[in-house]
Amino acid sequence: MRPALTHSTQMIKLFHFLILILVLNQSCLGNTGCQQVELKVNIQNGLKGYLYVSTNELTTLRTDTFLLEQGEIKIKDCISGPKKYAFTIEAAGYSNLSFPLFMEAAIPLELKLNTKNDSLAYAFSGSKTQDEWNLYEESTGEIMHKTSNRDSMQLFEKKFIREYPDSYVSGVIIALNATSWSADTILQYLNMLSPKARTYAYAIYAKEILTRKSLNSVGSAMQSFTAIDWKGYGISSNQFTGKMLMFEFWASWCEPCRKSFPELQKIIRYYQPFGLEVLGISEDIRSEAWLKAIETDTLQNWHHILSGLKEDVESKGPEQRISYRFGVTVFPTRILINENGVIIGRWEGETEVNTTELKELLQKTFKVK
Repeated sequence: MRPALTHSTQMIKLFHFLILILVLNQSCLGNTGCQQVELKVNIQNGLKGYLYVSTNELTTLRTDTFLLEQGEIKIKDCISGPKKYAFTIEAAGYSNLSFPLFMEAAIPLELKLNTKNDSLAYAFSGSKTQDEWNLYEESTGEIMHKTSNRDSMQLFEKKFIREYPDSYVSGVIIALNATSWSADTILQYLNMLSPKARTYAYAIYAKEILTRKSLNSVGSAMQSFTAIDWKGYGISSNQFTGKMLMFEFWASWCEPCRKSFPELQKIIRYYQPFGLEVLGISEDIRSEAWLKAIETDTLQNWHHILSGLKEDVESKGPEQRISYRFGVTVFPTRILINENGVIIGRWEGETEVNTTELKELLQKTFKVK
């Protein structure tokens, strides 16, 4: 019997975020055909209560409820590839048990619900994807327990993709990392997947991130946009033509962003007399926290706009956000654009290496010491 699956806090947040994105962006999921899947559930030891099974369907979260008293339950669905379901057991006399399962079509699947040491337990068989997910989760958990080293985790994840190019899980790994990987790295590992694995939902989502990052990578022309600035005036990206411009994608809730501002301000104030313009693009969806952060962190020497207001996102979707259009998935992200409107530098995340590269490029561009 397996206990409930465990995740690092970061994995939970990333995985749930990607589930939300996949729900909101079903247009990127190209598979329209589906195959029948059936899961046989055996309930043992006379358990009484309920089994809840949830999965994302189009733009809604579908939850089915089954009585444990039935002793045996058959769960059927039509899926176009491996699919993640969330199971919750609510049985009289026991603490609730929740766990995810990956189901696959055309394979006999069986779930046994039982008790062990006065607790609920389960055993699931038949899913190759589930076995691969368990291996991935257990291995990464062990790495983090032993070293807490993200670099060691990355080495394992990249090795997993190379060794399991047909796996749905490999696509999940790429999608989880696509927020921080460069466009070249995303492409490199997507190309390692088999043609079939590239059709799975998370691989497709990773490809979508790749597309947006590629459109806004070094050498690309800056996309044009208009917005209302922090003082209530209209502003256009085109008004900076002929000037060196830096985008600073940040948010009031982004701790690394705000911790980086004192050092960033030194850089900005040094190069502003040479013609550097800075446009802060905040990921906040409400103006109050955004405006307060500008004042608290003394950022009044920049131009400031919001990536998109809450009402715009709710009515028009996340693709209306400027950050979405520029393929920004990590905060802070800094993009440097030359006088001709061409991107000459892009840095994702706050690191010493990124800050050094930004300084060196500004020094080279403005030809100052």
